[in-house]
Amino acid sequence: MKNYLYDALYLIPLSLVPVLWCEPYAESGIPVLLTAALVLMISVLGILLLHLKVNGKIILGTAIISVAVAGTLICPKEIREKIFSDYIWAFFFILIAVGGFLLGKIMVSFRISRAVLVGGLIIALIVTMILKIPPEKPVVALIFFIALCEAAEEIQLNWKKSGDKEHKAHLVYISPFLIFLFIMIIFFPISDKPFEWRLVKRMYNAAVESFERLEHAFAGASESGLGENFMGFSEKSTIGTGVSDNDKTVMEVKFGTDASRRVYLTGKTFDTFNGTTWEKTYDDTMDDARMDTIETVYSVMNYSDSAFSDYLKYTFMNVRYIDIKTKHIFTPYKYSSINYGLEDVEVSEEGGDLCFDKKKGYDEQYKAFYYRLNFDNPAFERYLKAPHEDNKNIWEKAQKKFNLSEEDKKSFEDLEEYRNRIKEVYLPENEVSHETKELLDELLEGCESDVEKLSRIETYLSSFKYNEKPGDMPKDVDTAEEFLDYFLLDKREGYCVYFATAFVLMAREEGIPARYVQGYYIPGARYATVEVTQNHAHAWPECYIDGVGWIAFEPTPGYRVVQSWQTFEEYHALNAEELYTTAGNEDKTAETEAEEEAEEESSKVEIKYILIPIGIAVSVVIILLAADILISFLRYKSFGDEKKFKIVYRRNMNLLKILGLKIKEGETLEEFDLRVKQEYPKEPMDFIPAYEAYLYGNTAITEKDVEMTETVNSNLVRIISTMGFRDKIKLVFYFIVMSHMR
Repeated sequence: MKNYLYDALYLIPLSLVPVLWCEPYAESGIPVLLTAALVLMISVLGILLLHLKVNGKIILGTAIISVAVAGTLICPKEIREKIFSDYIWAFFFILIAVGGFLLGKIMVSFRISRAVLVGGLIIALIVTMILKIPPEKPVVALIFFIALCEAAEEIQLNWKKSGDKEHKAHLVYISPFLIFLFIMIIFFPISDKPFEWRLVKRMYNAAVESFERLEHAFAGASESGLGENFMGFSEKSTIGTGVSDNDKTVMEVKFGTDASRRVYLTGKTFDTFNGTTWEKTYDDTMDDARMDTIETVYSVMNYSDSAFSDYLKYTFMNVRYIDIKTKHIFTPYKYSSINYGLEDVEVSEEGGDLCFDKKKGYDEQYKAFYYRLNFDNPAFERYLKAPHEDNKNIWEKAQKKFNLSEEDKKSFEDLEEYRNRIKEVYLPENEVSHETKELLDELLEGCESDVEKLSRIETYLSSFKYNEKPGDMPKDVDTAEEFLDYFLLDKREGYCVYFATAFVLMAREEGIPARYVQGYYIPGARYATVEVTQNHAHAWPECYIDGVGWIAFEPTPGYRVVQSWQTFEEYHALNAEELYTTAGNEDKTAETEAEEEAEEESSKVEIKYILIPIGIAVSVVIILLAADILISFLRYKSFGDEKKFKIVYRRNMNLLKILGLKIKEGETLEEFDLRVKQEYPKEPMDFIPAYEAYLYGNTAITEKDVEMTETVNSNLVRIISTMGFRDKIKLVFYFIVMSHMR
């Protein structure tokens, strides 16, 4: 047991370190705890395979292979493909864990290599700190744990005083203390600002940024006139004569799983347009941004909970500010939560926009979790157009996806207030000219839903010309109505601000709440890191769809990108129209029952795929154990009296250990025999004197000695079988492992 625990102290951390070190960069989407559990299981199996005897290794190895083969064979092809596509990183993690385990076993087997290993880990840790890519806290804690183990061993090996210098036993004895230290490091918060260097860097970058802003301001005035702006995000959005390129890198975005081809990062939303400038008059501190995501998740669950992933996919991104100074937090569309790491950050909401308490700049980092929408899939379009009736139970169920505290949970009344607030703020009185009204009526003739109207408007505006330098607007354009006439009936060209503005005004004319959004529009790719420049700054419209939430549209020519993924039914090459028709909504009760039955059946199938391989593996193990015991029994029968006696003697000594009787240090066999007979005076225990006579008196072993020893064995088994549950478990272990000792 000592050797098992000694190896576990080194090999489990050495298997975890490379996997947990790689995990943040892999961004696999697999929960960290699940990854750690998988690596822990691999390490435990590896330690067992190292220390078991040949027959034990064969049995355990066969069990592992049986689970893998049975699981592969019984899983349908489509499920296997889905596992390999969605959880491919799990297989890489297994390989990394096995590699770390094997390398660790080689390195810790020798004193010098063990010291080299620990030194290498510490050097790697220092290098990553210098390069500003330090590992996560658990990795650091594990490396320190390994280093403490090595330090404890070196102290023991160099101990000059008298005492036991057996370093393995010593490390095992003090391991509870080392494990306690590891747990303290993991669970106790550690400041991420031990020095003030970060502050110095911020001051330096703030000075550089101020200089660049002045340079840009002078350049913009001298080169293009005061009416032309540099590309970039700003607090205000004014329609000017045009925009100029600006390739300054403002932030770095690292995408996780299932990133869209193009991603919108919302910075600020606007509600009021005066003909030339968008302003934000709505400054309520209500949690509108999160409420929007909750409503969309609730809407999808209410529409088709069993096929949730056909409409929404949960993913994440890491954002790092580089050359920007702003209090706005750039959030992906339908964000769920923001993780600011260990930094204590104060965040507030201003009219649906997330903001820091003060402006942030260089090296500000956060991780945003969000839902990606299956925009261009026909099933999603049918979902948008479908009627959406409220269901209080599903509303409560949807909020569980957000891990909200009781204080932060939203009631049904909160949802109604939120919807009314949207209509009040984003659907103001809107006036258009007679000519524009006629154009809209003709364009939207025959539309049966708001979604269809918005799609027509989007397509119509996309047919205009994109021009970053459209020139000055007429001086008499100073109202929203006049801008719309100028853009739709006369100019018909401009950059994103023109198109987003026109779309919002046209949607509002049709009674649809709409808002103007400014932020960044950037290319996305799975696991890719993108440098976001000012040229990625963009403006787009969002419209509120009743019962669904805010939906983004892209009327700017050349910007729209098809973004969709296959639904589960499409993946199986079935008819999506038949499976996702909204006609079934007329009988909501029947549909709900069918969905519950389908979900229950799906759960049964998943359990089957787990239980059957385990059952097969258990059956194989039982058969192999039975065969091993039978072979041991037959071999035992073929041995001579002397060898039989030695085997049964060892078995009896192990059974006495179960009873709590073990030879003490310095105790002779005779003294041990007397102690055993005092504990069990009525039981014949003469096998010890017989072994002592054989060992020291050169007495030959007879068949009678073997029979006597076997009788003692049976009596000991009988005594243990009448004792407590714990001793019975030990007896079962004896039969499985010890009863076939050679």
